[in-house]
Formats: sequence, C-alpha cells, structure tokens
Amino acid sequence: MTNDLASALRSGTASAYPPRGDTQLYRLKAVVTFSCHRCEQTKTSKLVAIPGGDYSRPLCNACYGKLSAEQPQEAPQPQVAGEPGETAEQKEAAGPVAASDPLDPPLPSAADRPDLYRTHSDHVHGAASGWTLAVWRDHLTRGWCPVPQAVSRRFENRVPTGALVHLTLVHPGQPMLPEEVEQRVRVEHGESGPRLTGVVWPHDTPPGTRFSFTWQSDTAIQVASTLLDSPVAVDGRVVRHAYDPQVLTRDSGALDMAIVRDADALVMLTVRRLGLLDELGRAVLPDAALIKNVSEHPFAPPPAELRTTIRRLVIRGRLTREYGSRATVDGPIRYPAVDGQEHVELLCYAPECRKPTATELHEEESRGSRHVRGHTVAGHLMYIAHLGKGASWEARQNYREDHARAGLVGSHELPAGYTYVREHQRGA
Repeated sequence: MTNDLASALRSGTASAYPPRGDTQLYRLKAVVTFSCHRCEQTKTSKLVAIPGGDYSRPLCNACYGKLSAEQPQEAPQPQVAGEPGETAEQKEAAGPVAASDPLDPPLPSAADRPDLYRTHSDHVHGAASGWTLAVWRDHLTRGWCPVPQAVSRRFENRVPTGALVHLTLVHPGQPMLPEEVEQRVRVEHGESGPRLTGVVWPHDTPPGTRFSFTWQSDTAIQVASTLLDSPVAVDGRVVRHAYDPQVLTRDSGALDMAIVRDADALVMLTVRRLGLLDELGRAVLPDAALIKNVSEHPFAPPPAELRTTIRRLVIRGRLTREYGSRATVDGPIRYPAVDGQEHVELLCYAPECRKPTATELHEEESRGSRHVRGHTVAGHLMYIAHLGKGASWEARQNYREDHARAGLVGSHELPAGYTYVREHQRGA
C-alpha cells in the first residue's frame, strides 16, 4: 500500500461507508493505485477497504464485496435507492456519501441479501448440512463457491484445508461432460471463510442460477439445480433452471466497464449495477446519480448527450419512469414510494421475462449440442492460484498478443493468479 493512500485515509480525506464487521470501505477524493492484499492485483480506484484497521492490507472493492458475501449474516432490508444494501436509518446516521465509481461499484453481500445463502438441516442430527446459492459470474469463471460457516463447522475438524472431496453435479435438462458430473474439488478454510475450489460449473450457466448443496459425508458433496416447468427468455436469453432475478440483473450486466464505449450500454449497465433492486430484478436509480456515475467513465459523452441517450432509451422502452419518495428535500430516496412523502422520479430497468420463441430455443439447444459433440472455446482466463501454480511464459505471451490484437485498453499483462487459455476446439 502506498504512503499516499495510507496518509489520505488517516487524514480523513475520504468518505466512509457504514462498516461491515471489522472491515471499512472508503471512497477517496482522487483515484489511487494500490495492490489488493486478497487478489494480489494492482487496482486503480477511488474505493478501498481496510480490514481491522490494518492499512498494510488494503482490499479492492471487488474483494471487499466477495469477502462480505462469504460471511452471511442477518441484516435489514435495503430501502434506499442508489446505495444498495443500506437502510434509511444507516444512511441518515452516516450522512451524505458520494456515489460509487462506475468502474468499481460495491458488490452486494449477504448482508444486503439475507437470502443469498439458505442453509437447511438434515433429518438425523439436526445440524446444518446443506445450503443453496445463486452463483455469481466470479463463481463461474474462477470455479469456486463459498460454504456457510454453519455448514463448515460440522466438518472442519475432519476435513482439513486442502482436502479433496468428491462432488456430484446434477443439472437436469442439459447435456454434460463426464468431468462436470463427477468432480474432485478442494476444501479451503481461509481468512475469508470456507470455500470449495476447482469446481467445474455446467457450460453456459447464466449468473443467478440457483444450486442446492448437500454435504453428504466427509468426502462427498452433491450439487443440483432445479429445472423450471417450462423455459423462459430473460432479456432474450433462454433460462431453463431456477434462478435469482436480482443476481441475473446485477451480474449479467457486469461486463468490464472500462472497455465499454457505447453510451447506451454505459447507461444500461450503470442502472443495473448501481440501482436499488427489488425481488423481480428491477433496478431503479435517480437521473442525477446515473449521470454523475456515467460521466466519470473515460469514454462517457458530455452530460447533454447522456440526457439525450436516456430519453432515447425511455422512448424505446429499454428504461421506464417510476416514482420513489423522500421525507425531506435532501433525505434518502425510498422505493416504492411511501404515502405522504414527496415523489421522486426514477429510471427503472426491468428484465424482459417471456416465453422463448422457437428460434431462441433452437439456438440454445444447438449451443448445448455443440458443447458435447465438439465446439470452439473462446480464449479465456482461468484462475489457478488456489492450486499453488503460476502461469507459464507461453500463457503470458499469448495473453499479451491476444489482448493487444483485440484492441483492449489497460495492461496487456496477465493478472496475478490466472493463466490464459487460447481459443481451441473442445469435444469430439
């Protein structure tokens, strides 16, 4: 951590979010570059989290959100638009807090989403031995999932960190490869909580898919999804399994915003990532908060053009106008509107959920067929730090070449903890 960052935090030149446990998230007045203690990647952001007051171990905002998500706890329901996860009382007690960076927004945690993890009891000992989880993109791409402490405590004395357990994956309605059905995964008891690593999730699983976990014995875990009675199309994507609309809204739009240049996409992604969510996956955000956050993006158009973009998206029906309310002129915004309070106009993203067309079903089935019979796998990053391995020189060079060839902004160097797999053919 740089001395400049430590000095800025100690001198009080940063806004503080309400703490989560012993970890405090700050928003600096200027962008600072630092190394995240958890993911070991170099980050450039105004947001930095400090665990336990230890300034030598800064966390990036992404790791801060994941760390919170791995430690489920009971918390009040979110009520304030624009700052997901904070109640009106917390907001008013903390005072005004600057809006989040569009490049690095706070991630929802289990405190924001009490139903993010749900444990259930077995019928023999009455101890928690299972849970359900709506998977996020990070779980899918890095091949891991958290284990609730209530479940882990039953097995941690007999299943030490690093132990391998047998995982059986049931994903009805979709063809699967043998290495997806029967797996050997690793148990880790780290400082961020227990987790399973090395998980091979089913191909093309959308973020938000719900999986049910049952820890059957010291050496066996069963994981299963639930097939819907009939498939649905959510924003044009066919979904066949039970899912969490809130995660689908938040995480399906979680592209790398640093490389997004289209004004329409910037607006839509910002509403989806920063707006207050309801149980149907709708996200609402005030115009002023949207324009402020999008305007901080390096490729954002001028505010006048942004307003034109917003009007165009509303006319096309991609965004709608809804109303929230607030008790005072500068008070926090509630949604839905509270009777007797002043109404406030909000932008709303609502996922389109409908019956899929025959063409959409055919295309989705074709993708599943190619998955088993043979298909092209696009170049992608693969997380390997949990295996105690590092990327080869060849993988680093391939990443530099492909990253530069694609014309992407940012460093051409492979992120720490990952290797790079070039485009290749998979299957027979």
